[in-house]
Amino acid sequence: MYDVVIVGAGPAGLTAALYSGRSKLTTRVLEKLSPGGQLLLTEGIENFPGVYQMASREWVETLKKQLADLKGVEMTEDATVEKIEEKDDIFSIHVTFSADGHEEVLESHTVIVATGAHPKRLGILGEEKFIGRGVSFCATCDGPFFKDKSIVVVWGGNAAIE
Repeated sequence: MYDVVIVGAGPAGLTAALYSGRSKLTTRVLEKLSPGGQLLLTEGIENFPGVYQMASREWVETLKKQLADLKGVEMTEDATVEKIEEKDDIFSIHVTFSADGHEEVLESHTVIVATGAHPKRLGILGEEKFIGRGVSFCATCDGPFFKDKSIVVVWGGNAAIE
């Protein structure tokens, strides 16, 4: 039985785990791929409070180290949450582990779902190759990189243009 199970280890999930662990709550973080989420699609961080400039992988590794120092916080990669059920204020989290295919049901008093976003892709030739090197999904995050350059905005309506 955990106090908190966090589904997703992007910036929000990792930050939630840090605060949960510092509050002495037994915490399990479940990540389908690898910690960092979409943050790993960019090489550098320049728009996060308290971080002037830092490589995204460095930020993830630093936070993973902070979590490893906390007693009661476990992180599991390659874990897919299949379903979450609630009964009598207890959550049952059904998990499949990619490494060996075994399944497990975890119980927790609280579940934090921090699964992030998945940008819609065009599916055109060269798109995958240039993600993080010209193809961007976050105007607020990456806009300054393209200042005074010609750009194309696809999808997103008026908000994308703004």
